[in-house]
Amino acid sequence: MMTAYSTKSDELTVSRTNTEHIAVVQEFLTKFYLQEITFLAHLNSVYSIYDSERVERMASQLRLTFGADHDINHVRALLDFFSDHSRQPQAWHYINIDQHLLKDAGAHHLEPFTIICPECNQYLNINNSNKTMVYISYQRGKILRGIVYSLMCKHQKSNYGKNNVPVMIFPNFIEQGNNKRITAKSLQHGEIVYMGGKYAYERALIEQYTADLVTNANSWMKTVDSLNLQAFNSEQHQEHIGDRRTLARMMYMYNIVQFDLFLGTPHVELPKALDNFDDWVWSAYPRLLTAFIFFWSRHKEVIGSCIGNKCSEALVVDGHQKCRRRVCKIKDIEVQTDLFEKMLVGCCRTPAYKSEYCNLHFYKNAKSSECITQTTERTLPTRSHFSRFKKSRTKKERNFGATNCRTSKERSDAYIRKCARSFGVIAAVTNCGIITTFGEIFRTETLKEILQLLTNCIKASGVIPKTAVYDDGCHLIEYLHNHIGKDLTATPAAKELAKVKFSVDRTHFRNHVGSWCRLNMNPNDNPLNVNTQAAEQLFSWLKGYATIISSLGWRRASMFLLILFHHKNLETTRTKCNAVFSIIDRVPSVPDISLMHTADSISICQQVSNNVSTAIAYSKDPRSVDSQDTSKIPKHTRKRKHDQVIDQQRNEPENLLPSYTKTNWCAQVKTILERNNLKKKKKTTTLET
Repeated sequence: MMTAYSTKSDELTVSRTNTEHIAVVQEFLTKFYLQEITFLAHLNSVYSIYDSERVERMASQLRLTFGADHDINHVRALLDFFSDHSRQPQAWHYINIDQHLLKDAGAHHLEPFTIICPECNQYLNINNSNKTMVYISYQRGKILRGIVYSLMCKHQKSNYGKNNVPVMIFPNFIEQGNNKRITAKSLQHGEIVYMGGKYAYERALIEQYTADLVTNANSWMKTVDSLNLQAFNSEQHQEHIGDRRTLARMMYMYNIVQFDLFLGTPHVELPKALDNFDDWVWSAYPRLLTAFIFFWSRHKEVIGSCIGNKCSEALVVDGHQKCRRRVCKIKDIEVQTDLFEKMLVGCCRTPAYKSEYCNLHFYKNAKSSECITQTTERTLPTRSHFSRFKKSRTKKERNFGATNCRTSKERSDAYIRKCARSFGVIAAVTNCGIITTFGEIFRTETLKEILQLLTNCIKASGVIPKTAVYDDGCHLIEYLHNHIGKDLTATPAAKELAKVKFSVDRTHFRNHVGSWCRLNMNPNDNPLNVNTQAAEQLFSWLKGYATIISSLGWRRASMFLLILFHHKNLETTRTKCNAVFSIIDRVPSVPDISLMHTADSISICQQVSNNVSTAIAYSKDPRSVDSQDTSKIPKHTRKRKHDQVIDQQRNEPENLLPSYTKTNWCAQVKTILERNNLKKKKKTTTLET
C-alpha cells in the first residue's frame, strides 16, 4: 500500500515506512475508516493524559459523530499505536498550521460569497477571477497580509446584458459601475469582512467592538491602542501598526449597513469610492432617522412588550448639554416647516481650519464679527422699572398660571451667537428606557425645538403615548394651547400632541412654583405612575461618550448617535443586531424630519446664488470686483495677484514705463539713465602731483 514505483525504471524503490507498521495500519483500516482514524488522533491531542476516562470519552464522541459502535479495546489499541511519536505512520501532524503559514498571504484568503452572476445568472469559475492584496486585522491586534478573490462577469455568454456594465462579485458585496450592492447574505458571509480598500477585519473583532460600544465608552483611538498593546504583549505578528482611521471607517460603515438591513431593506447601495461614504451617510440620514423612529416607537408591536403592561405608556423628553461639538457660529438660518412658518436654526457644519465659520458661511465672516462685537451698555434697573414690571405682571391675564415658574431654558441671542459649540442633544425616551427620537441642538433648547421634535415623531411613527413628561412642561403646554392655529399651524400631528397629558418629572417638580403648575403638572398624580427619570438615566450613560462626540465631524456626529442609540435599544430589548424585521415598506416618507438638513440645504442655495452673482459682477466690471474686500469673496472666485499684474500691464500703453517691483532697483536706475540720456561713468583713480 505504501510502496512506491519509480517512473524511470522498473526496479522497486525502498519504502520509507516500516513493513510491520504498514501491516498494523492495514489491520486498523479493516475496522475503521480513514476519517475515523484521523478524528481519534485529533481527539487524542485534545483530551488530557491525566484523564482516567479519556478513552471512553473519545469512543463516545466517535459514536456520536460517525454513528459507528466500535469496540473499546480496538479504540484503545489504535490510540496506543498512534500515541508513540517515534513511529513513522502518524494520523495527526501535531504542527501548528496557523503559525507555520503566518507570513504566507495565500493562506489567508477571502472568496466571493456566490459564483452566480446576479444579472445574467451565469456560473463563474477560476477563469473569471481576480485577486487583491489586503491587510487583515484579527483579534489581539494581529495584522497579516491576505488575498481577496473576486469574480468578474462581462455577460459575454448570454444575450442578456451584453451592453451592461461588468459585475464584480467580492466576498461581502457586488460592485457594478460606481456602486456597491450589499445584501444580508453577503454581509454575513465568511469570518473576515471586506468592504473595499486595502483592509479587511475579522468578524469577531467587529462584533467585539459593537458589543463594547454600548458597555464601554472607548474611542477608536483607545481601541486601536489597546489592540496594538495586546499584539506587543502576546507577540502577535503585525505587518504594520494598526491605524485608527481605517478601523473607524470599517466599524462605522459596517454598523450603518447592518442597521439598514435590520429594517428589512433588500439591499444597500453604497458608493464605490470609500472617500464618498460620508456624503452618502449624510444624504441617507433622514431616511434612516425616520425608520429608526418608526421601529422603536412601535417596538411593542414589532418585537414585543419589554416590561409587561406598562411598556411604552409614557414619553419622557429632556435635553442633554454634555455632548457638544464644534459648529459654525452662524445661528440665524431661517427655515420653514409644516409647523412653523419661520424658525431659526444654527449651522451644523464644522468650522474650517483656523476659523470659526464653515466653508459655506465664510463670506459672512466680517458681517458676523461686527454683530458679535456690538454690545449695548448695561443700564442698572431703578425702583420705577421694578414697580412697572410688577404691575404689568399682575395686570396680564393668561389661560395658564404656569408663567410664574422660572424654568425657561431659552438663552439670549447674544449668548447664542458667542457659542462656538452645539448645545447638546434633545431626546424622547419611553418609560421602559427605549429612545424613540432625538436631535442635535444648535441654538438652544427652545419650545419650538421640542414641539418640532415631537410632531416629527408623530408623523414618522403615527403613534404617541397618552402621557408625556418634560421638565418645562408647563411652558410647553401654555405655548402649544395658546398658539395652535395662529403662528403654530394646526397640523394633524399638532392636534394629536395637544391631546397628550403632560407632567413634570419628579426631580424638577420642586422648582415649579406656579399655582396652575402645582395643581396640574404633579407627577405623583399621574394615574400610570411611570418612571419619569428615564431620560436622566439615559443621559447619565450618554455623558461617557461626550469626548467621542465632540471630536466627530458634522456628517458623522448625528449618525453615530443614531447607531449608538440603536444598539442601546437592542441591549434593552435583548434583540440581536443581525436580525431582520421587514418594516421598511411601512415607514412613511418625511423629508423635513431633520432640521439641520433643511438648514444646510438653504445655506447651500445661498452659497450658489452668491457665487453666481459674484461671477456675473466680475464679468461686467472686473476692476470693481477687484477693488472690493476680497475676504467676502469665495476663494475660488478670487483672482490671483500675479494674473492681475499681467492684465494691468497688457492694458497700459507701450510708451509708459513698465511697473517694476519695489526690490528691482537695478531696473529702475537703468530706466532713469536711459530716459535722461545719461551714461554711467566708470570710477577712475588719478594721482595728484
